[in-house]
Amino acid sequence: MTMVCRRSLQKIMKTVTGYAAVSVLMFIGCVIPAGAQTTEYFGYPQFEAATQSLTIVDFDELTAGNGALAGSEFAGLGLTIVQRDAEAMNVIAVGVGYAFVENANSQPNVISTSIGMDGGYGDLSDNYDFILSDPSPAAGIWIGNVEPGTTVVQFLDSQEAVIAEEELAGGHEGIIGASDGQNRIFYGVTSDQQIATIRTVEGPGDSDGVTYDDVQFGSTLVPMTTASWGRIKELFR
Repeated sequence: MTMVCRRSLQKIMKTVTGYAAVSVLMFIGCVIPAGAQTTEYFGYPQFEAATQSLTIVDFDELTAGNGALAGSEFAGLGLTIVQRDAEAMNVIAVGVGYAFVENANSQPNVISTSIGMDGGYGDLSDNYDFILSDPSPAAGIWIGNVEPGTTVVQFLDSQEAVIAEEELAGGHEGIIGASDGQNRIFYGVTSDQQIATIRTVEGPGDSDGVTYDDVQFGSTLVPMTTASWGRIKELFR
């Protein structure tokens, strides 16, 4: 789907869902191949209601420390974590420095590269891949300390084709908390395509520290054509 189509759909899906949305998109000139449908969620209750058998990796059993996360700790649960720039992956207990309590969806821990265990900030890459050993039709992640910059989150299939993506900022719908980094947001996806990787695009040099929490994946509960609570965007690719 082109960016023009995505943004147009993002607007109209506040009031239009399902086949009506397809009609509107066809009217504005978007090409919609048959059989591919994805739903994005920025409210966790809606995602939770549409999924089942979720595996949630919350990092809370880990000991806080700089470089304390190897990335293979949760392989037995079906998740491997890779820092794409080979930087250290820190485990931080929130409530110190720039690791705000509001950044964690489940306390005490979040993970980050740009924020250290003492809450200090370094202008480093937070480019992460959360790789599912068994690709799933549902996946999501909590992103904390959103702003001053933006963070792009992508959901990829096993060939690294983009199933869904969003640029998140402090003013994005769904933000919990303030717009000064003391916040977090959930971004989740259900799809008829299998999600193999959650990728974050958050490079160095933007004065923006980011944290990650409660990475999750599982199966869908309701048919894709009936999931239309709140702000859910139906994306046809």
